Amino acid sequence: MINPVFWAMRTFMFERPSKNKSYTELANQLTAGRNVVLERATTAAGDAKAHGILTHVTGIERWAQNRIRVALGEQFRDEEYDGYRPAKELSWADAQQQFEATRNDTLALCGELMAAGVDSNTKVRHNSFGEMAISGWLQYIYGHTDFETKSIK
Repeated sequence: MINPVFWAMRTFMFERPSKNKSYTELANQLTAGRNVVLERATTAAGDAKAHGILTHVTGIERWAQNRIRVALGEQFRDEEYDGYRPAKELSWADAQQQFEATRNDTLALCGELMAAGVDSNTKVRHNSFGEMAISGWLQYIYGHTDFETKSIK
């Protein structure tokens, strides 16, 4: 059974805000979010804290992409995000590039989902939040990244 706090977070932070959004609307939101993060990163000093945040959100997004691909027929892998996180040794410029490439892959994934006719209400399990709609996963990527990167200075 899912923790009631996580149920509330999933419902009110991810699934409800994305419920009536099309893949195009979600992709537009993710594009705008990418631009904001890259602007934050460009003006930041790129210290260890900022680097850690950017590689964290990149790893989470890569992990989420693999969960979303389950809706396209890929096998579900019950794993944590750690293996998806870019290396700590990356330069600040490379960390920014990997974030941008990862977000662009998410945008391409939105197009694949739309082209395949995948219902955005299709559920795939999140480790903490339980069964979450694909639209909720895309909202999760957007919201988690926006929240975490606000402290990049």
